[in-house]
Order: sequence, then C-alpha cells, then structure tokens
Amino acid sequence: MSVSDSVRAPGELEKQFFLPVVQALMTTAVALVQARRGILLRVHHGHITVEARTQAGCDDVMVDMRGSAGDLGDVSLPLVEEVIRTGALLKLDATPLSGDQGTDPLPCSGPHRAVVIVPLSNRSGLTGMIYLERQAEATTPTSEQMLFLELLAEQAAVSLDTVRLYVATMHEVNEHRHVAQALRESRALLLLGERINESGSWEWDVEKGELNCSAEFCRLYEFNPDVSSVTHEALMQHIHPCDRERVNRILDEAVAARRAVRFEHRIRARDGAIRYLSVNAHPVSMTDGSLYAGTVSDVSGRKAEELERSRAQEQLARGARMTAISQMTALIAHEVNQPLMSISSNAGAALIGIERDSLGTGKIKELLGQILGQSQRAGTIIQTLQALTCACPQSEPADVHAVIHQVLLTMRGEFNRSAIEVELDLLARPIIVGADKTQLQQVLANLLGNAVDAMQKVQGRVRIVRVSSRSLEGNQIEVCVRDNGTGADAGMYDQMFEPFVGSKPGGIGMGLAISRSIIESHGGRIFARRRLPHGCSVIFNMAEQADDDLGSVTGDGNPV
Repeated sequence: MSVSDSVRAPGELEKQFFLPVVQALMTTAVALVQARRGILLRVHHGHITVEARTQAGCDDVMVDMRGSAGDLGDVSLPLVEEVIRTGALLKLDATPLSGDQGTDPLPCSGPHRAVVIVPLSNRSGLTGMIYLERQAEATTPTSEQMLFLELLAEQAAVSLDTVRLYVATMHEVNEHRHVAQALRESRALLLLGERINESGSWEWDVEKGELNCSAEFCRLYEFNPDVSSVTHEALMQHIHPCDRERVNRILDEAVAARRAVRFEHRIRARDGAIRYLSVNAHPVSMTDGSLYAGTVSDVSGRKAEELERSRAQEQLARGARMTAISQMTALIAHEVNQPLMSISSNAGAALIGIERDSLGTGKIKELLGQILGQSQRAGTIIQTLQALTCACPQSEPADVHAVIHQVLLTMRGEFNRSAIEVELDLLARPIIVGADKTQLQQVLANLLGNAVDAMQKVQGRVRIVRVSSRSLEGNQIEVCVRDNGTGADAGMYDQMFEPFVGSKPGGIGMGLAISRSIIESHGGRIFARRRLPHGCSVIFNMAEQADDDLGSVTGDGNPV
C-alpha cells in the first residue's frame, strides 16, 4: 500500500503494519516458551492496556487484536506491577491466577500455570510487556531460550515503537490533509461568494502600509489578479483623485480612534467609466489597532439607481415650479392686461371723438383721467414685481451689525425650537454700507433660514450657527454665516445661487438666487464654501461707506 493509499484509508494502517509485527512477535514468544496464552500489554503514562491476545490451541496459534484497557481479568496484576517496578524479566512456576477456581476455559490445560513476563523497553523507559502463561508441567525454557526471548523483546520494542510512531504520523498527516482540503474548499466557496456579490475582502497592516487582498478585491480595484498584496500608496492611486484626500482623512481618524468605519468612494476604470465602491473596515480585536480587516463592494448599480431617481424627482420638482411660474405669469398678465386694455379703449375713444369733433372738453378730460389712472395702476403692479426681483434697491446708509441683530431677534423663536446655538464674532465698530435695509434683512433672513434647515437632521453634536464680520482691503467688508449642518454635495456649491436650484424639501430654489440678485445690485459678491468636517459657509462682501458719505444711519443696534 502506498502512502497516499494509507492516508486515504487510515483504518488499514494497523492491519498493514502493526498486525504483522504483533503476529510475528507473539507467535515466536508463545512457541519459544511453549505457552498456551500470551498477552501484549502496553504501558503508557502509568496506564496498562491490552493490545493483543494470543491463544495456542492444540494445533495452531491465534492472535486477537481486540484488547481493551479494562480487560485485565486474566492477568496477574501484582506480577505486572512488579515488572513495572523493576523493569526486569520475571519468570515464575506454578502460579495460580487471582480468582481462578480451577475452571479453565482453554482446552489442553491443567490446573496449574507458570508465568513468564518479558518487559519491552526503549530509551525513555518501559513501554509494554509480553505476558506469557504456560503449563506448569511444560518443559522449562533453557537459559538460551530466555536470552533469545529478551533479545526478541528488545527488537520488538523498537519495531512496535516505530510502527506506532508511523501510524500516528500517518493519522496526523491524514488529519492535516483533511483540514487543508476543508480550508481549500472553504476558500473556494468564499471566493465564489465574493464574485457573486461583487465584494472583495482585505487585511490592512497599518504599520507596514500593506494590504493582503482577495482576487475579487484586485478585480474591483483593477489590480493584477495574481497579486495577493498591495501597498496603501498603490491603492490610493486607484482611487478617484477627488476622493483621495477624503478617504485618507477617514482612515486616519478611524485608526486614531481604533473604531470601525464605513464609507464610499469613486474609482475611474480603465475604460473611463466612474464606479462607486463601498468600504467597510473593522479593527481586529486582538491587536492594538494596527491591523484592520474589511470588505469592499461595488455599489455602482445602486448609485446609478439613486441618481436616476434623483433626476426623476428633480424633473418633477422643476415641472411643479414651472407650473407655479406659469400660473403666476398668467395672473400677472391678467392683472396688467386689464389696465392696458382700458388705456387702449379710452385712448381710442378719445381719438375718434377728437376726429369727429363730437366730444366736449369735459368728456376728453374724463377719458384722459381714466387713462392716467389705469397707467398708474399698471405702474404700481410693475413696481411690485420689481421689488420682488430686487431690480431697484433704495440705497441709504445702513448699519450691517444692527441689521444682523434685528434679524436674529426676529428669528430667536425659530432658533430655540430647533435647539440651535448662535455665536457672534462681529467687529467692535459699526459697519456702515449703502444699501436697501429691507433687502439686506431679506438676504440675512434667507441665509440664516437655510442654516436652520440644514441642521434639522443633525444628531450627536451641538447645532451651531455663527455670524461673523471683518474688514477687507479696498474698503470692503465681509459677512459670513456658518453652520455645522449636513452641507451639500461638492458639485452644488457652484450652482446653488442659480434660479430653481435647491435641495430644501418643498422649496422652489429662489432664496439664494434672490439673495445674489440683491447683493450684486448693491455692487457686492456672494458665494458659498464647504466646511470640514460638517456644514456650509455663505459669505458676501460689500463696499463700506466712508465717514464723509454717511447720512443718517438706519438700524437701532439692539442686541439679541
């Protein structure tokens, strides 16, 4: 039998290797001393077990390997213990067994028995013994036979130890091969599951800056599939350039706090397509946070669905806004059309009357008065629309700080209901600008209202809105409204001041557009910036009036 066959059938090892040695040993020993019974005992860590029994019938010798640790009833334990104590061969004649009442189940036996016990030893000590039982009337073994028996025992001890070691080794090899096969099958199933779920696994040694990664991980990041590890720097090169700084910051913060983290980022595939990956990382519990394990999965499909859903919602919102604008336009057209039609009718009547000389001076004056009234009505409607679109600001000296205090005082209840803290960082001196105070109040109310809306979903940190002012070069002043809310997507900051662009639920996207129109009509500039790690800053600047340009200053300057 080959080694591979033995490994595949470990139960055959004893039959192939151990049984022939035992048969040769016991058969020779029984024949040498003319024994009718032989027992192979093993001594291991103080325990005595039966490994084999040999019975000599009238005509042949039979070996039985079905011994057990508790089957020692036909062995004289005191004699066995004496051999264990001395480690020497023991030979006794006419020794009755304990519990033997003269009943002997074996054929061809007499009432008395002689015992020969031969120790089996190696360098570490006693490992077993051959327990031989013979008839008292049998011929006594000669000294040469006993010497041969001792030599046989020495060789047998070595052979049995070798066979036992070989069998144990092959059993261990078999177990290792079974474990290795199970690991291979488990890993194959894991890799198959990763491929089906488009999810790769990895281990990150933070100190070494290396990641051990699966084949699916390499596929997702477009590494060579034969690579089993990559460096952190190499991984960063496969991440979208706009996301690298954010990903590094997220990982650094997670490692510093030894906490789990989940985030998403983009990669640019070789074909130019943008794909989205979701990363889930956990510190390994038995380390000091220097080893992380996690998964990465492709969520591009989900992102595409979310983007399509967002576009559909945006189209619906734009449709709703256009419907509202159409309704407003129809209303305005109706309101303006009435005085225009009246003006046209009265003017036509006056012209006809003058041509026919059929109207008196009083009637003409009446028609002209109606025309004047209707034209004034149309002018009022137009002025109202101009005021709404900030086309004609009424500029006068206004204290920006006083306007800020007035708006904050008006919105105090809203801040309290939303549990928002207000911080002021204003210049110690007044800031005077030439502006329409009402429109300036509208700008600040829009910005503070947006800040309140952006912090409605904030949990786990204090909600803070901060209003600050400072002087700039060129006689310019700057006012900044900051919040620590949810912020906006990176691409929104360049678009949020356009009409009908907004993220507020239920809004029409005109608040910031109107604010920009007001500030620009006053010769200023307004823009937004993203705050890290949370929130948004909206900043506007205007020209500050010189002292000799100041008239009466509006605003009472009452603090919040």
